[in-house]
Amino acid sequence: GLKYWTWERIVSTARTVTEKEGFLPPAARFQALGYAMLVQCIYKIGKTWEDLRKELVSYDSSQFVSSRSGRRWHSHPEASLSNFLFARGILHGKGKKYPDEYAKFSGKTYGYYDLEFKDKKDRTIDVEIWGDKPDGHNEKSYAKVRRLKEEFNRSNRNFLGIHYSDCYDDRRLSNILKPFIGAIDPHAFVKPHDPFIETTHWS
Repeated sequence: GLKYWTWERIVSTARTVTEKEGFLPPAARFQALGYAMLVQCIYKIGKTWEDLRKELVSYDSSQFVSSRSGRRWHSHPEASLSNFLFARGILHGKGKKYPDEYAKFSGKTYGYYDLEFKDKKDRTIDVEIWGDKPDGHNEKSYAKVRRLKEEFNRSNRNFLGIHYSDCYDDRRLSNILKPFIGAIDPHAFVKPHDPFIETTHWS
């Protein structure tokens, strides 16, 4: 399967399906169309469904989650962390691409941090939000990628890894982020009920 389903063939086939469907359908649709091996090989070669979306520039069927900052995130943990930072006036945005050295180190084509924010010393902090079962697909591959990213960032003083479950709790995030931003009470509210709900629960 891997010899046949190269990344180039996967992209070409997915583009044909996308043109017929009007958007890139979810993996289950590809399996129903007889492309189960294509789906498996995406993860076996170290890619993700999100990589395919970026390649085809097709996000119509993706499940973005909006935050109070107006940005759309790929997951609820990212949106929750964004809301926590927004409520405290912390400048933040989507994570940048890993440096070229990461590709040489990991054998992966590229990687992106999930989020970045400015700390109290005006340094840009790169954030990875660690999951357990990303999209329900290939957790062994995900665990390998996580180990590679943790090893690559071991000497990066501006790196912070956060487990996704910590992004749903204001108290836990406050403790994790205190060394970077200090202790800040939420003060930037958009909706009338915002002051009465944990900022990590806004989305």
